[in-house]
Amino acid sequence: MPTLTELFLNKPPIPVPAERINAPKLICEAALKSKIIDQLMPGPLKNETSENIVCALSGWPILPNEPMGINANRTNVGSTFHDEPDLVDRTSNVVNEWSLNLLRGEFLKAPGNAVITEEGFFKFSTAKDIAWWLLNQPTTPFIMAKKTILNPQHVLWKAPVNLSNQIFFMQQGNNLLKINRANVFKTLDILSSTQNYRGKIEENPEEKKTKKDNDIAPVHPFFSLDSFSKDAMNFAVDHPTLNAIGVKMLQDFGNLSIGDIFMVGIVISAQRRPEDWEEVLNRTTPAQF
Repeated sequence: MPTLTELFLNKPPIPVPAERINAPKLICEAALKSKIIDQLMPGPLKNETSENIVCALSGWPILPNEPMGINANRTNVGSTFHDEPDLVDRTSNVVNEWSLNLLRGEFLKAPGNAVITEEGFFKFSTAKDIAWWLLNQPTTPFIMAKKTILNPQHVLWKAPVNLSNQIFFMQQGNNLLKINRANVFKTLDILSSTQNYRGKIEENPEEKKTKKDNDIAPVHPFFSLDSFSKDAMNFAVDHPTLNAIGVKMLQDFGNLSIGDIFMVGIVISAQRRPEDWEEVLNRTTPAQF
Protein backbone atom coordinates (compact mmCIF):
# COMPACT_ATOMS: atom_id res chain seq x y z
CA MET A 1 0.00 0.00 0.00
CA PRO A 2 1.49 3.40 -0.93
CA THR A 3 2.67 5.59 1.93
CA LEU A 4 1.61 9.19 2.49
CA THR A 5 5.09 10.24 1.37
CA GLU A 6 4.67 8.41 -1.93
CA LEU A 7 1.14 9.68 -2.50
CA PHE A 8 1.35 13.31 -1.49
CA LEU A 9 4.89 14.64 -1.09
CA ASN A 10 5.58 15.62 -4.69
CA LYS A 11 3.78 18.83 -5.58
CA PRO A 12 4.43 21.32 -8.39
CA PRO A 13 6.48 24.12 -6.83
CA ILE A 14 5.09 27.60 -6.41
CA PRO A 15 6.48 29.81 -9.20
CA VAL A 16 8.68 32.62 -7.97
CA PRO A 17 6.55 35.82 -8.02
CA ALA A 18 7.78 38.63 -10.23
CA GLU A 19 7.20 41.14 -7.44
CA ARG A 20 6.96 41.17 -3.66
CA ILE A 21 3.49 40.12 -2.50
CA ASN A 22 1.45 42.63 -0.52
CA ALA A 23 -0.06 40.33 2.12
CA PRO A 24 -2.79 42.73 3.40
CA LYS A 25 -3.90 43.33 -0.19
CA LEU A 26 -3.93 39.59 -0.94
CA ILE A 27 -6.08 38.94 2.15
CA CYS A 28 -8.55 41.74 1.43
CA GLU A 29 -9.01 40.80 -2.22
CA ALA A 30 -9.51 37.15 -1.25
CA ALA A 31 -12.03 38.23 1.42
CA LEU A 32 -14.02 40.12 -1.20
CA LYS A 33 -14.11 37.02 -3.44
CA SER A 34 -15.30 34.82 -0.57
CA LYS A 35 -17.72 37.50 0.71
CA ILE A 36 -16.00 37.71 4.08
CA ILE A 37 -16.45 41.45 3.56
CA ASP A 38 -18.93 43.12 1.19
CA GLN A 39 -16.70 46.00 0.22
CA LEU A 40 -13.38 47.60 1.02
CA MET A 41 -13.55 50.26 3.69
CA PRO A 42 -11.80 53.27 2.10
CA GLY A 43 -8.96 54.97 3.91
CA PRO A 44 -10.30 58.28 5.26
CA LEU A 45 -6.99 60.11 4.74
CA LYS A 46 -4.33 60.52 2.08
CA ASN A 47 -0.60 60.76 2.26
CA GLU A 48 -0.30 64.46 1.49
CA THR A 49 3.46 64.50 1.81
CA SER A 50 5.94 64.06 -1.01
CA GLU A 51 7.56 61.07 0.69
CA ASN A 52 6.61 57.49 1.47
CA ILE A 53 5.18 56.73 4.91
CA VAL A 54 5.54 53.33 6.58
CA CYS A 55 2.39 51.36 7.42
CA ALA A 56 2.49 50.39 11.09
CA LEU A 57 0.98 46.93 10.56
CA SER A 58 2.59 45.72 7.36
CA GLY A 59 5.68 47.85 6.85
CA TRP A 60 4.60 48.57 3.28
CA PRO A 61 5.22 52.11 2.04
CA ILE A 62 2.25 54.41 1.68
CA LEU A 63 3.05 56.44 -1.43
CA PRO A 64 2.16 60.12 -1.92
CA ASN A 65 -1.59 60.57 -2.51
CA GLU A 66 -2.33 56.97 -1.49
CA PRO A 67 -5.24 56.42 0.95
CA MET A 68 -4.49 55.53 4.55
CA GLY A 69 -6.01 55.53 8.03
CA ILE A 70 -4.96 56.37 11.54
CA ASN A 71 -3.18 53.65 13.48
CA ALA A 72 -5.38 53.61 16.54
CA ASN A 73 -2.98 51.12 18.14
CA ARG A 74 0.01 53.45 18.09
CA THR A 75 2.42 52.95 20.95
CA ASN A 76 1.48 55.07 23.92
CA VAL A 77 1.49 54.88 27.70
CA GLY A 78 -1.35 52.65 28.80
CA SER A 79 -1.94 51.04 25.40
CA THR A 80 -4.39 48.11 25.62
CA PHE A 81 -3.57 46.61 22.21
CA HIS A 82 -2.15 43.20 23.16
CA ASP A 83 -0.66 42.57 19.72
CA GLU A 84 1.31 45.82 19.76
CA PRO A 85 4.70 44.02 19.82
CA ASP A 86 3.82 42.49 16.43
CA LEU A 87 3.44 45.84 14.70
CA VAL A 88 6.14 46.28 12.08
CA ASP A 89 6.64 49.95 13.00
CA ARG A 90 5.38 50.83 16.46
CA THR A 91 6.22 54.50 15.95
CA SER A 92 4.08 54.95 12.86
CA ASN A 93 0.69 56.55 13.45
CA VAL A 94 -0.84 55.44 10.12
CA VAL A 95 -1.80 52.23 8.29
CA ASN A 96 -2.40 51.70 4.61
CA GLU A 97 -5.89 51.06 3.27
CA TRP A 98 -5.45 47.30 3.12
CA SER A 99 -4.13 46.97 6.65
CA LEU A 100 -6.85 49.28 7.92
CA ASN A 101 -9.41 46.76 6.69
CA LEU A 102 -7.66 43.84 8.40
CA LEU A 103 -8.52 45.38 11.77
CA ARG A 104 -12.24 45.00 11.05
CA GLY A 105 -14.28 42.61 13.14
CA GLU A 106 -15.09 40.43 10.13
CA PHE A 107 -11.50 39.15 10.15
CA LEU A 108 -11.30 38.33 13.87
CA LYS A 109 -13.70 35.39 14.18
CA ALA A 110 -14.19 32.36 11.89
CA PRO A 111 -12.03 33.75 9.03
CA GLY A 112 -9.11 33.65 11.46
CA ASN A 113 -9.02 29.91 10.71
CA ALA A 114 -8.25 29.96 7.01
CA VAL A 115 -5.98 29.13 4.12
CA ILE A 116 -5.94 32.18 1.88
CA THR A 117 -4.93 32.27 -1.76
CA GLU A 118 -5.73 34.64 -4.61
CA GLU A 119 -8.81 32.45 -5.18
CA GLY A 120 -10.34 33.28 -1.80
CA PHE A 121 -10.72 32.03 1.80
CA PHE A 122 -10.89 28.31 2.58
CA LYS A 123 -11.78 26.59 5.85
CA PHE A 124 -8.92 25.62 8.14
CA SER A 125 -10.58 24.86 11.47
CA THR A 126 -11.36 21.16 11.91
CA ALA A 127 -8.79 18.36 11.92
CA LYS A 128 -10.21 17.18 8.58
CA ASP A 129 -9.79 20.61 6.99
CA ILE A 130 -6.23 21.05 8.23
CA ALA A 131 -5.20 17.50 7.29
CA TRP A 132 -6.61 18.03 3.78
CA TRP A 133 -4.45 21.11 3.31
CA LEU A 134 -1.37 19.25 4.52
CA LEU A 135 -1.95 16.63 1.82
CA ASN A 136 -3.05 19.09 -0.86
CA GLN A 137 -0.77 22.09 -0.66
CA PRO A 138 -1.47 25.18 -2.81
CA THR A 139 0.64 25.77 -5.90
CA THR A 140 0.27 29.55 -5.65
CA PRO A 141 1.37 31.89 -2.83
CA PHE A 142 -0.76 31.30 0.26
CA ILE A 143 -1.35 32.32 3.87
CA MET A 144 -2.19 29.78 6.58
CA ALA A 145 -3.66 30.93 9.89
CA LYS A 146 -5.21 29.24 12.93
CA LYS A 147 -6.73 30.90 15.97
CA THR A 148 -6.05 29.47 19.43
CA ILE A 149 -9.18 30.81 21.15
CA LEU A 150 -12.88 30.92 20.32
CA ASN A 151 -13.05 34.64 20.97
CA PRO A 152 -12.04 37.22 18.34
CA GLN A 153 -8.28 37.16 17.79
CA HIS A 154 -5.85 39.05 15.57
CA VAL A 155 -4.18 36.38 13.44
CA LEU A 156 -4.39 37.24 9.76
CA TRP A 157 -2.42 40.48 9.60
CA LYS A 158 0.50 38.79 11.37
CA ALA A 159 0.62 35.73 9.09
CA PRO A 160 3.37 35.58 6.45
CA VAL A 161 2.89 34.73 2.79
CA ASN A 162 4.22 31.27 1.90
CA LEU A 163 6.18 30.87 -1.32
CA SER A 164 6.96 27.17 -0.76
CA ASN A 165 4.51 24.30 -0.46
CA GLN A 166 7.09 21.94 1.04
CA ILE A 167 8.42 23.97 3.96
CA PHE A 168 5.90 26.59 5.00
CA PHE A 169 4.69 28.64 7.97
CA MET A 170 1.39 28.73 9.82
CA GLN A 171 0.37 31.57 12.11
CA GLN A 172 -1.13 29.85 15.16
CA GLY A 173 -2.40 32.59 17.44
CA ASN A 174 0.69 34.49 18.51
CA ASN A 175 3.01 31.66 17.46
CA LEU A 176 4.58 31.10 14.06
CA LEU A 177 4.98 27.39 13.32
CA LYS A 178 7.32 26.02 10.65
CA ILE A 179 6.14 22.82 8.94
CA ASN A 180 8.18 20.49 6.76
CA ARG A 181 5.83 18.18 4.83
CA ALA A 182 8.56 15.58 4.27
CA ASN A 183 9.18 15.31 8.03
CA VAL A 184 5.45 15.06 8.77
CA PHE A 185 4.79 12.35 6.18
CA LYS A 186 7.87 10.37 7.23
CA THR A 187 6.72 10.49 10.85
CA LEU A 188 3.17 9.41 10.03
CA ASP A 189 4.44 6.56 7.85
CA ILE A 190 6.72 5.34 10.67
CA LEU A 191 3.82 5.50 13.14
CA SER A 192 1.56 3.49 10.85
CA SER A 193 4.16 0.76 10.36
CA THR A 194 5.43 0.49 13.97
CA GLN A 195 3.64 -1.38 16.76
CA ASN A 196 4.36 -2.22 20.36
CA TYR A 197 6.59 0.76 21.12
CA ARG A 198 5.46 1.18 24.73
CA GLY A 199 5.88 -1.25 27.61
CA LYS A 200 7.44 -4.69 27.41
CA ILE A 201 8.54 -5.56 23.91
CA GLU A 202 7.45 -9.20 24.14
CA GLU A 203 3.83 -8.28 24.92
CA ASN A 204 1.20 -8.40 22.21
CA PRO A 205 -0.24 -4.86 22.22
CA GLU A 206 -3.70 -6.25 21.30
CA GLU A 207 -3.92 -8.45 24.39
CA LYS A 208 -4.88 -7.70 27.98
CA LYS A 209 -6.72 -4.49 27.17
CA THR A 210 -9.82 -3.43 28.99
CA LYS A 211 -12.49 -1.35 27.25
CA LYS A 212 -10.99 1.75 28.85
CA ASP A 213 -7.54 0.79 27.56
CA ASN A 214 -8.88 0.44 24.03
CA ASP A 215 -10.45 3.88 24.21
CA ILE A 216 -7.09 5.45 24.95
CA ALA A 217 -4.84 3.14 22.95
CA PRO A 218 -1.54 4.94 22.23
CA VAL A 219 -1.09 6.05 18.64
CA HIS A 220 2.02 8.19 19.11
CA PRO A 221 5.17 8.17 21.27
CA PHE A 222 4.55 11.50 22.99
CA PHE A 223 3.23 12.10 26.47
CA SER A 224 0.66 14.53 25.05
CA LEU A 225 -0.36 15.34 21.51
CA ASP A 226 -3.19 17.84 21.86
CA SER A 227 -3.41 19.20 18.33
CA PHE A 228 -5.54 22.15 19.42
CA SER A 229 -3.46 23.22 22.42
CA LYS A 230 -2.78 26.91 22.87
CA ASP A 231 0.84 26.07 23.60
CA ALA A 232 2.35 23.81 20.96
CA MET A 233 5.39 23.23 23.21
CA ASN A 234 3.23 20.80 25.22
CA PHE A 235 3.44 18.34 22.32
CA ALA A 236 7.14 17.61 22.34
CA VAL A 237 7.47 15.48 25.49
CA ASP A 238 8.52 11.87 24.99
CA HIS A 239 6.27 9.34 26.70
CA PRO A 240 7.97 7.82 29.80
CA THR A 241 6.96 4.23 28.91
CA LEU A 242 8.74 4.04 25.56
CA ASN A 243 10.64 0.81 25.06
CA ALA A 244 13.67 0.30 22.82
CA ILE A 245 11.43 0.16 19.74
CA GLY A 246 9.80 3.44 20.73
CA VAL A 247 13.13 5.15 21.34
CA LYS A 248 14.40 3.95 17.95
CA MET A 249 11.20 5.22 16.33
CA LEU A 250 11.76 8.67 17.80
CA GLN A 251 15.29 8.65 16.43
CA ASP A 252 13.95 7.75 13.00
CA PHE A 253 11.68 10.78 13.07
CA GLY A 254 14.63 13.10 12.59
CA ASN A 255 14.46 16.72 13.63
CA LEU A 256 10.79 17.56 14.07
CA SER A 257 9.79 21.17 14.62
CA ILE A 258 6.88 22.09 16.87
CA GLY A 259 4.92 22.77 13.68
CA ASP A 260 5.72 19.27 12.37
CA ILE A 261 4.47 17.71 15.60
CA PHE A 262 1.35 19.87 15.48
CA MET A 263 0.53 18.51 12.02
CA VAL A 264 1.21 14.93 13.13
CA GLY A 265 -1.35 15.46 15.89
CA ILE A 266 -3.85 16.91 13.43
CA VAL A 267 -3.62 13.92 11.10
CA ILE A 268 -3.91 11.47 14.00
CA SER A 269 -7.06 13.32 15.11
CA ALA A 270 -8.49 13.13 11.59
CA GLN A 271 -7.78 9.37 11.43
CA ARG A 272 -9.64 8.47 14.63
CA ARG A 273 -12.86 7.93 12.68
CA PRO A 274 -12.26 5.99 9.45
CA GLU A 275 -15.06 7.82 7.67
CA ASP A 276 -13.43 11.17 8.47
CA TRP A 277 -10.08 10.05 7.08
CA GLU A 278 -11.79 8.68 3.96
CA GLU A 279 -13.31 12.12 3.48
CA VAL A 280 -9.87 13.73 3.77
CA LEU A 281 -8.36 11.36 1.22
CA ASN A 282 -11.27 11.53 -1.25
CA ARG A 283 -12.12 15.23 -1.11
CA THR A 284 -11.11 16.82 -4.40
CA THR A 285 -11.63 20.51 -3.55
CA PRO A 286 -11.10 22.53 -0.37
CA ALA A 287 -14.01 23.59 1.82
CA GLN A 288 -14.90 27.22 1.18
CA PHE A 289 -16.35 29.74 3.59
